[in-house]
Amino acid sequence: MTVTEALLARRAVPSFDPTVTITKDELEVLIDTACLAPSSMNLQPWEFLICHSQEDKERLQKVAMNQKKVSEASAAIAVIGNTEFYKHAEAV
Repeated sequence: MTVTEALLARRAVPSFDPTVTITKDELEVLIDTACLAPSSMNLQPWEFLICHSQEDKERLQKVAMNQKKVSEASAAIAVIGNTEFYKHAEAV
């Protein structure tokens, strides 16, 4: 199954195979593709925190309701939204 097929077929993943690794290039393609989604006022009010190291994934797991899959994944991504993006709309 390709990554795209997996994205289209799955809605939730309860756990990850710790032997599988996603490459930096694959991750960049996924994020770049996700960023093509339209946003309000076309301001793309998001940033991504990408955790690759086991230590960082475990830290993120603590704030993700301690979901074990966060530290099991090859990489964990936190999408951070700017809730005040609209204040800068006119400047853009």
